[in-house]
Amino acid sequence: YGTVKGLSFSFDLRRTNRIAARASYTLQYAGATGSNANSGFAAAWLGTQVVTFVSPTNFDQRHTGSVNLDFRTRPDDGPMFLGGHPFGRLGLNFLFTFGSGLAYTPIEVRSTIFGGTLRPVPTAAVNSEHMPWQYNLDMRLDKRFTLGNIDFDGYLWVINLLNAENVRSVFASTGDPDTDGWLQTLEGQAYRQSQPHAANYYLPRITSPFNWGQPRQIRLGLRFDIKSL
Repeated sequence: YGTVKGLSFSFDLRRTNRIAARASYTLQYAGATGSNANSGFAAAWLGTQVVTFVSPTNFDQRHTGSVNLDFRTRPDDGPMFLGGHPFGRLGLNFLFTFGSGLAYTPIEVRSTIFGGTLRPVPTAAVNSEHMPWQYNLDMRLDKRFTLGNIDFDGYLWVINLLNAENVRSVFASTGDPDTDGWLQTLEGQAYRQSQPHAANYYLPRITSPFNWGQPRQIRLGLRFDIKSL
C-alpha cells in the first residue's frame, strides 16, 4: 500500500524580445508500507510480521524544480559582415535544476567489506534521514548557419557548469558518500593497528564513483541537416 501526493506549478514565458523562459516546481509526499513490490518478501518468507505502517519511500523527494532561460537572435540581427550576419541565429541556453535529497534509513556502523551476511540494524525510523540537496546548471551556446543546401548547428555544451559536487548515494551508517565509518570504531582501529598496510586501501576499496553526480563536462559538436534536392 502506498500513496503519492503533491502539487506542481509551472510558468511559461513565450519568446519576448528574443528571450523565452520556463520554470517548474513540484512538492511531493511519497509514503508506503514498502518502497517496491519485494519490500515485504523477507517478512513473508520468514513468517514474521509484515509492515503495516506507512513510511517515506526510497524515492520520496520532497522538492524538485527547474528553470530554463533561452536567448536566441533573429537571422538579421547584428552588423553585416562579408555578406552575412555573424550574430544572427545565435542561441544561449541555461538550464538550472534542483532537488532535495532522497530518504534513507540510518543503520549501525558496520564494515562494508567484512560485514558478511549480517543484516543491517536500523538506528532510527524507516527513511527518517535524507541525503543532501542537489543542484545543477547546464549551459549551451549554439550558432546556426547555412551553406548551400545544408543547415549547420555548431554548439558548445557545458554540463554541470559550476562543477557542483552532488551526492547521489550515501553509506546508511554515516550519511557520508565516502566512508562507512567502520575504521573509526574500536574494531576498525584494532584492524588498522594489526594491518596498517591493508587499512590504507580500505577507503579506496569501498569508495564508489556512483555515489557522486557527474563532474563538469565540455562538449563541442556540429549538427547538419541536408535539405531535399
